[in-house]
Amino acid sequence: MEKEQNLFLLKKNLEKDKVRKCTSFGPQLDEFEFRLNGKVMRSYCSTGQKGIVALMLKLAEFAIVKKESSVPVAVLADDVLCDLDQRNSELFLERVQSADQRFFTFASLPKFGAFRSYETIELEECLKN
Repeated sequence: MEKEQNLFLLKKNLEKDKVRKCTSFGPQLDEFEFRLNGKVMRSYCSTGQKGIVALMLKLAEFAIVKKESSVPVAVLADDVLCDLDQRNSELFLERVQSADQRFFTFASLPKFGAFRSYETIELEECLKN
């Protein structure tokens, strides 16, 4: 966006932003426009395609943090595999294998073998105690 457009939006929302005590427009909101084949993904792609791109961005972020961090890195994944097929689920798990700790939540435990060696805690088990 051009400088004039940015200033216009900031001025337009000034009173609302004062009430909210934060700006409703700007780069701090991490709103990016991604394109695929020249079309804006937000309105063009399926939910699955958007999910894969979001996951790829998170994996890229993890790789950067892991490479640059001097402290242990943990991965927290909330039902991230629910929309992935087995092949992509296994690729995701392979990518986060280098994390110092990995925590996953699931509505139902995946059926493929990658989780056979993982420690599991079932919510029903916790509620009984």
